[in-house]
Amino acid sequence: MRGRHEGEPHQRRSSSRRTLLLLLGVGAAILLGADHASADYTAVLNGTTLEVTGDNRSDQLALRLDASGTMLEVDVKNDGTSDFTFDRSLFSAISVSCARFAR
Repeated sequence: MRGRHEGEPHQRRSSSRRTLLLLLGVGAAILLGADHASADYTAVLNGTTLEVTGDNRSDQLALRLDASGTMLEVDVKNDGTSDFTFDRSLFSAISVSCARFAR
């Protein structure tokens, strides 16, 4: 054998896939987050925690798994359209923070 370990190709591929999914998720969060006319939300991975943050305007928010059960969809307004999508294997906790202030 030429010094190749059995697990190396799989580990490299998994790491590359995670990095790509992370970049796609962050890119989608930036692009889609700017288009909302009502409440603004961001969704980002911080280590192994998915952090969903909203502003002080009221909106519905839905978190659900896709049909395969491997992707978590974040749906602002709960209108059936996924605004952010994250690979479920990339995080082990979810933090949702929405500020609502009385005037």
